Amino acid sequence: MAALSEPGPRRSVTMAVGLFGAGLILGLVAVPSPTRLEPPPAVSEPAVTTAFVCPDFRGSNKGLRTTVIATTPRAISGTSAKGTAGLKYIRSSQSPRSLVRFNAKSGSAIALETSRTRGALVGIARAGLAPGFSGGQLSVQTSGVSRAMTGVHCADVGSQKWFVGGGATNGQRTFLFLSNAENRRATVDVDFYGPNGPIDTPSSRGIVVAARSTRSVAIDRLVPGVARLAMRVSVTSGRLGMAIRSSDRRGSVPLGSDFIPEAVAPAQTVVIPALPAGAGTRSLLIVAPGDEDADVQIKVIGADGTFSPSGAARVTVGARSVRRVDLSSILSRESSGLLIQSDRPVTAGVNVRLKPRRDGSTDYAWSAATPAISTIAVEPVSRRGNGFNAILIASAPQGAGQLELTYTSLGGAVRKRVIAVGAGRTVSVAMGFGLGSAWFTTSVRALPGSGPVYAGRLQTLKTTRGALFTISPLRDARINVEVPQALPDLSAAVPSTF
Repeated sequence: MAALSEPGPRRSVTMAVGLFGAGLILGLVAVPSPTRLEPPPAVSEPAVTTAFVCPDFRGSNKGLRTTVIATTPRAISGTSAKGTAGLKYIRSSQSPRSLVRFNAKSGSAIALETSRTRGALVGIARAGLAPGFSGGQLSVQTSGVSRAMTGVHCADVGSQKWFVGGGATNGQRTFLFLSNAENRRATVDVDFYGPNGPIDTPSSRGIVVAARSTRSVAIDRLVPGVARLAMRVSVTSGRLGMAIRSSDRRGSVPLGSDFIPEAVAPAQTVVIPALPAGAGTRSLLIVAPGDEDADVQIKVIGADGTFSPSGAARVTVGARSVRRVDLSSILSRESSGLLIQSDRPVTAGVNVRLKPRRDGSTDYAWSAATPAISTIAVEPVSRRGNGFNAILIASAPQGAGQLELTYTSLGGAVRKRVIAVGAGRTVSVAMGFGLGSAWFTTSVRALPGSGPVYAGRLQTLKTTRGALFTISPLRDARINVEVPQALPDLSAAVPSTF
């Protein structure tokens, strides 16, 4: 009987189980489903490490000089000079500071002027010198069949880039430089588009670039006989710096050489800045990589306003092909930019060729579809004096723009100026410190309230055998990076609701 009179513990267990079940039900009701929790937006933080590659730092011909300058612009607020920055050859395992150190006062360093072949350069900056760290190279060949001025912004590593320009007919040479600064090999695929559509080139798939090396790929051997090209370069493993250089000649007569700037990814509206005035030819190349033809409208952003060029205001670009549009008579009159609008994604570039001399020789340069300057763009290497001149050409296709230019000499002198760009107009301004021969760097900052501004630097050199020049479209420097924010995850403590 005693056993029948002890129900207490059993009742307690039953009550505990019931309370647990009720709590569980309440918990399921009260605790929101983890699928409903939205992650917080990423936070923009200053870059702590920035790296770039100068792809063709070399010279083996008489009269060729190459200059590389690296800089961290002082115009970036909130940064300090506390950090490390420097350059090294890509094959070297030494510290980047082994080649050159920064001038703490100017924030710049001249890496080297050389006529010897030493390979590509790698620039690395950390901590306070990382935000905005940029590099550029300028080469001048004053004689011979390679006579030209070539310039390029030293590229950061990327997974995919577009280039519009170059060719592979008689006298045309086009090289793709793939620079691998990592300690493991990388591979890349190259897709080609020509006047008649995509070009099937199995040998351009799976191109291998060994660790700490630069590989030069002769495009004219991969796609011989194609007069005009667009290329999409896609890294399939590893990380690579990419650059493309083209050159033309007729026998022993030089017809120009330069690097082809990276173009923006295909979009329905693109802008090509920094097209200088002057006698010669202007060839617009447009690629429509999609499966449908593109109906393209072309507008010139001139000094007095934006207008449609007579006879070339509207063109059709065949699906997955490249079309050339001759704008020589229009673009040679004044410095300008191009606004290109399409019903299908396109990207584009322009070849600017000087009028040939009596001996037939000339020089050319490339510009490309480029993003607007939204923060600070950096032009690391420019020069004035002794025949050199540098000009900024800026266009504001939508709304008036304002830019602050900060020039910094390698010795630390600083000059600032603000320029206004009228809505739908293009302006040209001389860069640098005025008289005297000096290298300098330039930071270009979009001021608050400014409309979108697209710009580029024109660098020229007068010689006894005619002018040489190069164009560098300007892009935002790598100042900040997006850092994802952590979110507490309680889903492990909440039973699944299926």
